[in-house]
Amino acid sequence: MPTLKQLDECPNCHLPILLSDRFCEGCGQLLDNFGNASLTCPKCGAAAPLDSDGYCSHCGVRAETSADHIEIRLSANLAGVSDRGLVHAHNEDALALYGSDQVQILVVCDGVSCSYRPQLASGCAAQTICEALVDQADTDPADAILAAVARAQLAVAAILHPSGAEASATTVVAAVCKAGRATIGWLGDSRAYWVAAEPNAAEPNAPSAVQLSQDHSWQAHAITRWLGADAEAGVPDLVTVPLLSSGCLLLCSDGLWNYTEASSLAELVSMEAEAAVIAQQLVDYACAQGAHDNVTVAVYKFAL
Repeated sequence: MPTLKQLDECPNCHLPILLSDRFCEGCGQLLDNFGNASLTCPKCGAAAPLDSDGYCSHCGVRAETSADHIEIRLSANLAGVSDRGLVHAHNEDALALYGSDQVQILVVCDGVSCSYRPQLASGCAAQTICEALVDQADTDPADAILAAVARAQLAVAAILHPSGAEASATTVVAAVCKAGRATIGWLGDSRAYWVAAEPNAAEPNAPSAVQLSQDHSWQAHAITRWLGADAEAGVPDLVTVPLLSSGCLLLCSDGLWNYTEASSLAELVSMEAEAAVIAQQLVDYACAQGAHDNVTVAVYKFAL
């Protein structure tokens, strides 16, 4: 096992850091290979100008925020928020988004808390999967998700961990929306929901919100599938659904769904609001309930 060389401390918040760290887990400060602070976006590393609201013009992250609270707004219809919550010391969730005229990509990952540096696993997986899906935007979405998750499995499994520590691990839920269809793939208990903008006139008793994914877990959050070096089954389950009406596709970590059922989720979503506002409202709701876990929500508003 290679030795992990520890540097002195983060130059911004003074938390101990490692040579392999790309950012400080305490404050989100981007680092170079020598532990120096980098005067660039803390999420994507681009030396890109900020817009009037403080968002990075390259990746959409509000660049002045730390890793404990990340906001990404790519458009009025595509955004996400990841928050530390009220109990955890660090944010071990991650999200990544991409949007164009042809395709929207959403990825939410929840680092497994008992594993080594779970925030590294979630961040690595979210970024790797999103980048792979962008590269394969012209291919079949189901095939693209399978290939992207396989690439992320290799990347997360390569994260070094000390002897005796659990290998870094993370859940993932990812969605590719294009041509009026949404394809979702997942490992673990991060979820995807569809929330209809209006009741179905043809089926008035149909629920306004439905869970699209099925958890890989048992006995209260003991997940049975994940990404990481010790993952036994790294192939995600997949589902493709037609988008036949206006509504919201929501991807979230268990920090949100711990506090709400699908049947009541529609009551928490303000359909007239932008995606960024919806995501923040759902995070605020989880915080109002106690937010015992990190909370991450990604939102794509679809309109016919």
